[in-house]
Amino acid sequence: MKLQSNNNYIDKYLSWLKDNTASRKISQTVEVITAPFLDRHNDYVQLYVESNGDSLRVSDDGYTVSDLEMNGIDVLSGSRYEYLQNTLRGFGTKLGNGNELYIETSEREFAQSKHALIQSMLAVNDLYVIGREHISSLFLEDCRSFLNEADISYVPDLFIAGKSGYQHKYDFVIAKNRTRPERFIKAVNTLNRTATDNLLLAWNETLPVRPNAKLYAMINDKNPIRQKEIDALKNYDVVPIKFGEREWYVDQLAS
Repeated sequence: MKLQSNNNYIDKYLSWLKDNTASRKISQTVEVITAPFLDRHNDYVQLYVESNGDSLRVSDDGYTVSDLEMNGIDVLSGSRYEYLQNTLRGFGTKLGNGNELYIETSEREFAQSKHALIQSMLAVNDLYVIGREHISSLFLEDCRSFLNEADISYVPDLFIAGKSGYQHKYDFVIAKNRTRPERFIKAVNTLNRTATDNLLLAWNETLPVRPNAKLYAMINDKNPIRQKEIDALKNYDVVPIKFGEREWYVDQLAS
């Protein structure tokens, strides 16, 4: 069945959009546009339009990604960067210097380009509310990428039956050799009291059946880390690896 067009609704929408959009020049070639779409702070979205002859550059001036970074959401490395780029590609938006989201367009295509940039800004903004499980899986992929890039051989997702018979999952296991013991790696997105207790419980269950093994906790240091939890891991001979310092441990894991 063919959908019937209702021009009255379209006219009302366009009228609302026009009445609630403001613009002002901030230089001879740059104009800032405030559009009636809200970001997660309930602030109106702002665009910057720079004219250069017959072409226009429409951008967010780096606000969207920088705001996420300031709030602890790293979207410029590992799997998050890939996720960000996939999101932008869907709108024809590019990531430039200084975290800028932008589209280069013409006056004829300006309206569509402005609309696409706004939609991409809101979509990237939504990365802030990605569920904890998704964020954890992204960090796990960051850990996997690090091991692959360092050419470290491992077995992923290994379940070990502990002393009680319960199964405990480790994200990566590196085989022992003549100079190093068997090494277990657990990716920890948020190192809090609960995560520390669960990790140590599982490891104390595992050690009796893998007595010469070593455990490394690879920790997402984009999230807050208390020294109390680091000390607790060290007290049980677990090696804490802050992800930003991962290169320091390549020799221990690769050899």
